[in-house]
Amino acid sequence: MIYILGNSESIFIEDYLRVIGAEKEICLLDTSLNYIPMPHKGRDESNPEYWWEKARKCTASPLRKFGWYFSLGMCLTSNDTLHIHYLGGAREVIILLGAKLRRANSIITFWGSDLFVPVNTFRFLMKKIAVFLSSLVSLSTDEMKEFFYKKYRYKKQVNMARFALPNIENIKELCKKHSDDEQEKFRIKVGYNARSQQQHIPILQELEKIPAEVKSKITVYLPLGYGRSDLDYLGALKAVIASSTIEIKSNESFLSDIELAKSTLETDVFINLQETDAQSASMQEHMFAGSIVITGNWLPYDKLRKEGCYFHSIDSIGCLSETLSQILGDIEVEKQKASVNTSIIDRISSWAAVKSQWLDLYNGARR
Repeated sequence: MIYILGNSESIFIEDYLRVIGAEKEICLLDTSLNYIPMPHKGRDESNPEYWWEKARKCTASPLRKFGWYFSLGMCLTSNDTLHIHYLGGAREVIILLGAKLRRANSIITFWGSDLFVPVNTFRFLMKKIAVFLSSLVSLSTDEMKEFFYKKYRYKKQVNMARFALPNIENIKELCKKHSDDEQEKFRIKVGYNARSQQQHIPILQELEKIPAEVKSKITVYLPLGYGRSDLDYLGALKAVIASSTIEIKSNESFLSDIELAKSTLETDVFINLQETDAQSASMQEHMFAGSIVITGNWLPYDKLRKEGCYFHSIDSIGCLSETLSQILGDIEVEKQKASVNTSIIDRISSWAAVKSQWLDLYNGARR
């Protein structure tokens, strides 16, 4: 059995369970903050799910919770694989310790922010111990690999498994029905969740600098349905929206996969200037759908450039208003240049292209 430690609210995890689950026996141990533990039928102490639900329900004693996480690891056998999607810290160490004692296989897949974003000394120590306890580590880009070896001083070989675009098939299907009708205004989307790392506030402040005749031609869309944990930030963002001279529309609800695909197809320009990233699935989906992308030079997208993708990179948010004005002034030429991205993204980031990389991880964990 393969036990996936991952967030059910992630579109990639949902897709992963569907695609990889068609070929491997998989069970999800849901890390979502909104996860509601289900009452387990009977007291099956040999079942890792029993201990996972027991630990997730515990709110009183951290020590007791960690004890149940350890029991989870001790339930695994040499025929099982624990696959951690996104490395947190102490919880994973406790589970991995039990798994190690039981000679179970284990994989840690770094997603991006769990590798790049600085953490305090204790949490970094926990991550290093988790990496040491695991059977193998998987990364998705060369930039992540270089950073990982330098930061963790890792001696063993890492495995490369590229993230598939979770919504690409829906975009393909909608493309057959989608009519590119001329819109009254250009649709500009900023980021893909409500977290402060997306830098909505400085981006909106910079967009105030664009000429009035350009402002009148755009509508800015903010997808804020996901990552709504920082209420102070959301309050500050709403204040900026309320005082803006630009037409801004925000969405604070969860969207279905089809709704997300439709929103992607309707976007003329996608602005991705988040603080850190590995390889934004949302950005790639917009490139696949024909959106013109503006991203930051500080983000690790050299691989996409080398593959032949067309997009704009800027040195700072302060360059955004000028770059956007130039794009909108020559939009048809920009769309033509961006049209090369569809076939490239399909070739390198569809499930057909990367599925074998993920299946190989499970063979590698058993060597």
